[in-house]
Amino acid sequence: MPNSNCIWIDNGMCVSAFGKAVFCCMIHDQGMSVRDDLSTYNERMKAERDKPKTNGWLDICGSCKKKEDSGATSRRMRYIDKVEKWGQARIKKGKIQFLDISFGNTCNQMCAMCSSAFSSKWLKRDKKMLETGFTFRDNSRSQHGSLHVPEAWHLSQDKLDEILALVDEDTIQCDIKGGEPLYDKMFEYFCKGLIERSPRIRISVSTNLTKLSDERLEFIKTMPEAQFGLSIDGIGKTYEFVRGWHDWNIIDRNTRRLAQAIDGVRQKISINFTLMRYNMDQLPAVYDYLEDVAKESGHRLNLYLGQIATSPRAMSPAAADPKMVLVALEGIDYVRNKKSKHVSHALLDSLENYCYSILDNRPQIPQHLIDNAHKIMVAERGFEL
Repeated sequence: MPNSNCIWIDNGMCVSAFGKAVFCCMIHDQGMSVRDDLSTYNERMKAERDKPKTNGWLDICGSCKKKEDSGATSRRMRYIDKVEKWGQARIKKGKIQFLDISFGNTCNQMCAMCSSAFSSKWLKRDKKMLETGFTFRDNSRSQHGSLHVPEAWHLSQDKLDEILALVDEDTIQCDIKGGEPLYDKMFEYFCKGLIERSPRIRISVSTNLTKLSDERLEFIKTMPEAQFGLSIDGIGKTYEFVRGWHDWNIIDRNTRRLAQAIDGVRQKISINFTLMRYNMDQLPAVYDYLEDVAKESGHRLNLYLGQIATSPRAMSPAAADPKMVLVALEGIDYVRNKKSKHVSHALLDSLENYCYSILDNRPQIPQHLIDNAHKIMVAERGFEL
């Protein structure tokens, strides 16, 4: 299906961790620079919207086209469904109503499937890999495959003000990402600006939840509509290995504090689980953990299963032993059959389809990249998983 009805092309703005302003987060290193006046974004991107299309698609939208061609659910498709729920009457022609804002690449975790493009913690290792050639990144122009940002950066208050200049009462949603947004001192400033200009705005925050002060927790309670997506891909040592964080207990404590603080109606929580080579056996443990947090808080919580680490390839599920893919499928059956009244889940079937696809037609990944990835991870973590 062509992308002529993509809400992000017509009404969206994404500021990516690459320092670009473009239609959506599926377009990584293209668009106008954040050094330009972001308040002029809508006017500046008109020329991009008006470019000729190939079979109904803008060339810049290759990521969604590839997903839809393979039978997967694209970001474009997900938002078609959302607009149907919200009502087409809320969509205003020519206005920016959907924001996807990365505050920068400043982060305090070094996740196995990430890079310096999204986390400043990868800067030292990425530079070393570039200098020595001992790497697990390949030459693809993919999100985490080879792209490298040479320094840590974040949006200044002036830049946030330029974004806020585009916000008014018709703005429907803002996704806030990083780096790590709760690690950024400007988080509350930006959220207050959004709410002041659009009191009904839905704010979605992707966070590792390593930092959660009492003051920030009190502010979260005042947010009129907020969704917090917690990046949790395993429990205990698996979490620490995958995310490059020294203490799972901090994550556990902050998750429970947040779950007990929200009201479960205006503010909600989901765990965003990313399947990758090191956590193929973790779905049952993560599900049971979420169920325990849900029971304790009294709120129904969600397990989101729409994220798969396909790049860098050496960190993807396809880099794992095929026996572990079968283990992941057993975990999917566990989640499907558990049917807890305390936990909902999304995109389980899509995750299952992916696992079967790599069993039937396993992608060819150079073994030296797989081996290098493990050696580098063990060196960084200081232990074997």
